[in-house]
Parts: sequence; C-alpha cells; structure tokens
Amino acid sequence: MTTIDAVGNLHDNAGRFSQKENSAPASLGTTTDARDWGSTGVREGSRTPWGSADWVEQFGPGVTSVSTAGHGGLKLSTERNAVIPPALRNANGWYEEDCEVAIVGMFHPDLPWSRTSSAESFEERVKEWFPDQWEAATGGQIQPGESNKRDRAVFLAEHAGDFVATSAISSESDDSMVLVSARRADDGAEEQFLVPREEYKARRAGDMPFLVDPSRHPKLPPAPQPEPARNLRRTERIRTDRISGSAISQAYIDGVLTAAARDRVSSELDGRWQERDGRISTLRQIIERDPVFVSAHEEHGRLSYRVVQESDSGSRQVMKVSKATFDFLTAAGAVDDRPASHRLQQEANVARARADQLHRTAYTAEERRKADVARAKAMGLDDAARIARHEEQERDIAENGTFAEREARRKQAQRDRELAATIAS
Repeated sequence: MTTIDAVGNLHDNAGRFSQKENSAPASLGTTTDARDWGSTGVREGSRTPWGSADWVEQFGPGVTSVSTAGHGGLKLSTERNAVIPPALRNANGWYEEDCEVAIVGMFHPDLPWSRTSSAESFEERVKEWFPDQWEAATGGQIQPGESNKRDRAVFLAEHAGDFVATSAISSESDDSMVLVSARRADDGAEEQFLVPREEYKARRAGDMPFLVDPSRHPKLPPAPQPEPARNLRRTERIRTDRISGSAISQAYIDGVLTAAARDRVSSELDGRWQERDGRISTLRQIIERDPVFVSAHEEHGRLSYRVVQESDSGSRQVMKVSKATFDFLTAAGAVDDRPASHRLQQEANVARARADQLHRTAYTAEERRKADVARAKAMGLDDAARIARHEEQERDIAENGTFAEREARRKQAQRDRELAATIAS
C-alpha cells in the first residue's frame, strides 16, 4: 500500500519512497511560499527534550529554533514534520542541533540554511549518522566509505573474536611502547598489551580501532587486586530486634519517637519495594535479611533521607525514607554513610538556606536578630566542616601516603606488570 505525503511524494508502508529508485534531496522538500506550514506553539519557557527553553527564534514557517542551558535544536510543526519519511521522523517533532538537524535540512531545503549548506550536504550527514534510517527512508544502500558509523559497525562485527583496542596510554617501562587496553566482543574478555608506539599510530585506519595481535604483542599479567578495606556497611547489621513492632512501641515509650513518628516509621518499614532481582519485599524484610546503611542528600538547602541496600558486587538499591525512619534506624545501629565533613557541610547548607529565608522576611529587630543567629550557625558549621575535612585528609595521608607517594607506588607496580608481559604461545 502506498500513501501520499504532505508534499505529494509517494511512500510505501515501510516509509520508503516508492516512486523513485533514490529520490534526490532537492525534490523531497520542495515547497512554495503559499504553503501553510502551521505553527509549533513554542515560546520562551516551553518544555523541550533538553529542558526549559531559554531562547526561542522563528527559524522559518512552521520551524522554531530553541536553546536551553545545556543543548538545543529545532521544533517542527505537524505539517513540517509530516514531510519527513517515517523512518527518519521524530514523532514529537523535535530535532537536536548536532546531528538530527541534518534530517530537517535534507527534507526542508527551503529554510534559511547557511550558504555553505545544501540538501546534498545534509544528506551526506544523514548517511553518516543515521545509515539504517536513511536506507529505509530512501530505498538506497549505503556504500563503504559513506558512513563511518556503518563502517565501524561492520568492522567490529567482522572482528568480534579479536582483541580490539579500547584505549591506550604511555608505557611506564618503555617510551617506545604504548599500553593498550583491549576487549574481545564474543566473550567479553578484557586484557592489556604492549604495542610499539609507531605501529599503533600507523596501523589505525581512519577511525577504525586498533586490532591487537596476541601472537606478537606481549600481554600483561592480571593486576593485583587490593585487599578489601573493612566496610562498615556490610559488616555491621542493624539490630533487627529493634525494628519489630514491640521494639518500635518501646522506642515510643522511651522517648525516641513521638506518637506520629512511630506511626510513620511503622508504615515505611511495611512499605513494599521491588528489589534488583524482581522480588517484592517490605523494607522491614530487606533490613532483616541484608546489611544496609543510611545516608542523606542535600539540595537547595533541604535534606532527603534514604536507606541503601548494597550487594557484594557494589550495586545499590536506594529507598527514600522520612527523617523519622532515618533517625530510628540510626538509633537501631544503621551506619551513616556520610563522612563527618560531608554531614557537617550539609548541615551548614541547610542552616544557610534557613538564614537566607529569615533575612528575606525579617522586618522587625527581633526577626533580624534571629536571622543573624541562623547565619552565624551556618558559618560555625562551615568552619567545623573545614576542620573535619582537614582531619580526614590527614588520616588518609597517614594510612595511604601522600598523592605523590601513592602515584610512585602505582607507577612501579605498572612497570613490574609490563616487565612480566609475555607473548601468547
């Protein structure tokens, strides 16, 4: 079945132009000034895929150019977007400014593009970045050399059983060599090899990665694994007898929790979470079964609290909780993950935000006095955080040495590994 698009081109149901073997870009987007291209409705402050629009300009009829704090692009009206074949069309009408804008240029050459840009040059960029979609949209076929992305994919597929370089750094033992990290796609094996510097530079074909030859390039032995440091998160468990209903009631009697806090804690402990393996468990069950720790995050002067379940592999599951639950679990033995300096700095930021709020609404002398007290508290916490950071740095140096000493040890260990490299037999 074929359909006719907004500008009269014939398409089959796969999104290909069926009337032409390989449609010329100039004919794909031919338009007239009389055509009603509609409106995008985008203005400053509108939501975009990259955040709120800070700057907006009408690029042409039915096309709006936007910029945000981090990125930008074009928004097409429904009428403009319908001209682009389905294989290359973004349903939302947004096309980012780095690569996808070439799609718009290819099918809408009537827009005020730079004099150095043409529909043909846009099509070359579409072939480079979107080879599969270009073939589906045009019925053409990408030739070797027309798309580095396609060439690279073909190269990697052909060498799935070979070690392909992923990075390279200078050798610590021989200036004429580079240390190449390489990966084999078919089994995921990762190794490091010594390769002559000039060979590495000469054998790289364009943007294709370097292929390691284990029969010629010496392979380094595995790097020694550091001894695991004592991790309080995993070695100290919460006293599970303190999270039972009776223990929570006793904590209420003992004054640890208010009546409202007790109800909040009980509710959150019974809250259900989906774990990494798909199991559904309550927070209480997770705590009874696995070691967890607690932590807090500060943003814009407000603290949010969480319980973190950490596996032996290092993956984490974060469960947000109230301050009441955070305080209760801390009292029950949960380790607070934050270094003292981090915790104090968070408290300083919260106190500063509170002081700023008080100053903005202070009208009487008493209100200004309270704001000044809050600001002084924030400054005191800043000082305490700086002292704690200095103490932590001093302890780190005493235990692990200075940065220069650690770097010297790392380089010596690397030299030893390189000197132990061997050729595969």
